[in-house]
Amino acid sequence: VSACVITYNRSSIVGTCLRAVAFADEVILVDKTSTDDTRAVAARFVDRIVTVPWSPTVEETRSLAVSLCRHDWILLLDDDECLNPEAVHFIQRELAAPRADIYAFPLRHYILGRHDERAYYWPEHHVRLFRRGAVDFGTTVHAGFTPRSDRIMQVDAASGPCIHHLSHPDVAGWIERTNR
Repeated sequence: VSACVITYNRSSIVGTCLRAVAFADEVILVDKTSTDDTRAVAARFVDRIVTVPWSPTVEETRSLAVSLCRHDWILLLDDDECLNPEAVHFIQRELAAPRADIYAFPLRHYILGRHDERAYYWPEHHVRLFRRGAVDFGTTVHAGFTPRSDRIMQVDAASGPCIHHLSHPDVAGWIERTNR
C-alpha cells in the first residue's frame, strides 16, 4: 500500500497523521509549498516529499498524488486526518483479502476540539482507500470522486475503524481557513 498525504502549513499535526500510516509500504507527502516547518517535521516519517505550487483547494492535487504512488493500493489522506488504530488494523486485514476496490471510512469531525455524535454530519463517509484505477477525482471543490468499480465498501461507523478529522482546533484557525 502507498500512503499519500497532501499538506499545507500543518507542522503542528502532520506528524500525528504520518505516524498513523507508518504501516504502509511507501509514504509520500505532497506539500503545497508550506511556509512553516511542515516539511522538516514530515521528513522523519516519509519516504518522499514532493512540493507543488500552493492552491486553495486539494482536489486538483489528488490526481497528482495518486500518480506518485508505486503500489496498487492507495491510502489518500489530508494533513488534518488521522487513522485510528482500529482503521489501521481494518486496512491491514482487508488488504490481505480485499472485499472491495474502494473503501469509504467514517470521518469523526472535531470542531473546536470536540466530536459530537449527535451532529447532523455523523457519520459522514469519505473514500480514502482504493485500488489504483478504481476512482477518479473531480477538479472542483467538494467534487468528490467518480467510482470506476462497483465494489465499494462503506465501513460501518459502529464497527470502530474511523478517521479523526482534526479540521478546526480553534476559532482563529477556522477563520483563517475560511478566508483562505
